[in-house]
Amino acid sequence: MMRPHDILVISKIIVAGETDWKQTDLAEALLMSQSEISASLKRSHRAHLLNKQEKILYPQNVLDFMVYGFSYVFPVELGPVGKGVPTALSHPLFLESFPVPTIPFVWVSKAGDTLGQSIAPLHPRQAEAALKDERLYQLLACLDVIRMGNAREKQVAILTIESLMQTYEQQVSLVYQ
Repeated sequence: MMRPHDILVISKIIVAGETDWKQTDLAEALLMSQSEISASLKRSHRAHLLNKQEKILYPQNVLDFMVYGFSYVFPVELGPVGKGVPTALSHPLFLESFPVPTIPFVWVSKAGDTLGQSIAPLHPRQAEAALKDERLYQLLACLDVIRMGNAREKQVAILTIESLMQTYEQQVSLVYQ
């Protein structure tokens, strides 16, 4: 069965856009242990999201899961107000298109200083990992919008995820030409 941080690992593979990634690099980038990464990759392989031998994602399966299944398997969990890193509609990507939320949404973390309504992250160190990689941060914020946004907001998030997935597919296809 998939676990929330499995999507974090898949997301990092998408934004990295490589087929020669190493588990050690994923662990370092995501601030996770080697055993967490290894177990996550096995679950993603069993779920037909990842071809573990060739180190490539099944793009359509991943996209379908993110867009249609993610919010049902991992519904958003709102927590208390706290300081952290802006996410969902509070991410800069969405601030350009939608009104600023009255109370920002955040992943509570010492790495952030925005006071807002907390959203449980997929992994305890997700905010720190996201701040190290803008595209990862953007993708994870889009997933939060899919979990809690209205139809118009979700559409913007889906278009962003589709764009990131197309970039991944193009980068991976260059390797196999």
